[in-house]
Formats: sequence, C-alpha cells, structure tokens
Amino acid sequence: MNLYKTIKEITAKQLYEAEAVMESDRNVNLTLVTDALRGICGITTAKVIGSAKPLSPARERTFLKIKFFLLEASLERHVKRMVFEAKRMRLTLPKKKNKVSPTVSPIYELRVRNVSPVQDRIYE
Repeated sequence: MNLYKTIKEITAKQLYEAEAVMESDRNVNLTLVTDALRGICGITTAKVIGSAKPLSPARERTFLKIKFFLLEASLERHVKRMVFEAKRMRLTLPKKKNKVSPTVSPIYELRVRNVSPVQDRIYE
C-alpha cells in the first residue's frame, strides 16, 4: 500500500465540515477573526459565506463553513470544545498610532450545525 492511500484511510473518517453562525465584535477585522479560528481545535479552514450582518453598533453575525479534524473521542465532544475555545480565544489587535494594542476576545457566540464528514470529491 502506498503512502497516499494510507494517509487517505486515516484521515477519511476524521475530516468534517460544518456550518456555523458566529457573532463577533464589529470593531475587529473579520479576516483576523477567521484566521485566528484556524489556530484552534483542529480547524483547517473557516470560510465566510455571504457578508456579515450588523446586529448592533458593536456586534455582527457571520455565516461560516468550517472544516476540521476530529481530535476528541466523539464528534459532540469535539464541537463543544471547539465552541469553548473559540469564545475564550484572545486576539492581539494591530497597533494604532502609538497606542497599546489591546488583547480582546472578538467572538461572542459560535453555533455549529450541520456537521458531516468531508467527501473526497477529487479522487473518487
């Protein structure tokens, strides 16, 4: 068996895709938030679907498509951990004209739904 087939067998059951609804701080660049999401809990991609909808002067709602590797014993447990880590994530903002850049948690809410295994569309 070649290396490609071995890796494909191992990862086939562990790569998942989910839709998510995120409420975040409007004052923080959305690209910075989605880039930071890729650093937590097995998330490989966080793609914004459509444009962010303002909820208030300080909050916005964004629809995402997230791909992630399963790192916990169960899918339910992994999703709970992913949401927990996203809400407690700290992000250091870029400095603005001699001001100290604050460390903030830009994500107020993350609701994950419609989780399914990723189907390999290229090599089937």
